[in-house]
Amino acid sequence: MELSPGIPSVRQLQAIIREQRLIELKLLVGEVLKGQLVWQDNLFLNLRSEGQSYMVSRLAIAYIQLL
Repeated sequence: MELSPGIPSVRQLQAIIREQRLIELKLLVGEVLKGQLVWQDNLFLNLRSEGQSYMVSRLAIAYIQLL
């Protein structure tokens, strides 16, 4: 499955990546990660936080919020 740039959520995440905005990402298990979104594909997002890089499954995300 390809990532469709016509989908609003994909476009919004691409803008966050391009503008290097900081985000808060809450996982379904309750954990909260804060950092910079580096890339996305159809299965995962890559978040850089405090010198660490996290690959987060899209299925594990409760919400994404701009900081």
